[in-house]
Amino acid sequence: MNIDLRGARERAGLTQSQLATMLELSQAQVSRYEQDPGTISTELLVRWAQAIGTDIPTLLANALP
Repeated sequence: MNIDLRGARERAGLTQSQLATMLELSQAQVSRYEQDPGTISTELLVRWAQAIGTDIPTLLANALP
């Protein structure tokens, strides 16, 4: 499934750098996960969703065609 991590972050009004700080990642890591969301761990995906003010079901619902 192709989760739109970039779109979700942008809808939350955050830059990659801001999200990276919240998740204790580098901006480059955020960029890599946005380009290849299939590589993100479940734990990090949950933290990502919380950081942008959403939840996993909402992220997944936005990924459906």
